Amino acid sequence: MPNSTALILITEAVSATRAEFLVFAKAHGAMDLRVPAEVRVVAKVPVLSSGKLDYSAVTKMVSGEDMKTRAA
Repeated sequence: MPNSTALILITEAVSATRAEFLVFAKAHGAMDLRVPAEVRVVAKVPVLSSGKLDYSAVTKMVSGEDMKTRAA
């Protein structure tokens, strides 16, 4: 489990990897700090009825081990 300040990307994109983000960031002049420490793929990103991210549900997902981690 990463420390509490790590940036974790939650996505439904099955092929998303941290390595791809690093390549894109470097190609566009962004620093590594702007790239998520982890990329986690989920079947469905939880959202509220308003369409906004359900932060509470995502926080619970991140703290659990029920997600597939892709930190390639």
